[in-house]
Amino acid sequence: MRAIYERATRLALNLVAPYDAGVGGPPATSVWPYLRSHLRPLRWVIGLSLAMTILAASIEIWLISYAGRLIDMLIDSTPYAIWRDHAGSLMFAAFMLTILRPFIQFLRHAVNDIGLDCNGASLFRFRAHAHLTQQSVGWFQDDLTGRTASRLVLMGNYATAVIFQSLNAVAFGTVYNRHRGVHVRGRRALGPAVAGLGCDLCWADGLDRTTCRERDGGVHGC
Repeated sequence: MRAIYERATRLALNLVAPYDAGVGGPPATSVWPYLRSHLRPLRWVIGLSLAMTILAASIEIWLISYAGRLIDMLIDSTPYAIWRDHAGSLMFAAFMLTILRPFIQFLRHAVNDIGLDCNGASLFRFRAHAHLTQQSVGWFQDDLTGRTASRLVLMGNYATAVIFQSLNAVAFGTVYNRHRGVHVRGRRALGPAVAGLGCDLCWADGLDRTTCRERDGGVHGC
């Protein structure tokens, strides 16, 4: 098991060659141009990160939807008929939940946390260090050496965090927004709690029962 973990870690680390000197010259003075100047060595791992994140978010959406369908299955079927009528669906859901979802999440975290986060931070630090060592001795007299070194280390963390958080927010937001209309069934099993919440939301908007029912198509049972 340890050998498999080591091999997977090495594979994720080798997605990017972080010690790329780039074109040289002084770095950009604003945030986004500075980040863009470092994206080329990371382009493949960024694309892979987006793909894994979108796939992981899609699986989460599917599981939420299937949970509602499972509730309706349990309501509509007898204990003896549920396996006979829905064996294929249940086995596929078990495969998704116990094998595919953990595997995709493992790949996603390996790409994000090792391939992108570690390599991206090293890339930013390497280029910043190369620029820093080109400064004159007098430049270092204006600040403490330890504080300059700590800023160089933290800059890689902060820059990579901006890229990482932006990618994940965009990917998850796109998938969730695309599937915001997914209807989660099984509301009969949720009972009056959901119905009462739906009615409360309608009344908070200043709507009476009739208008609330017309707006929501009777989903909330107002």
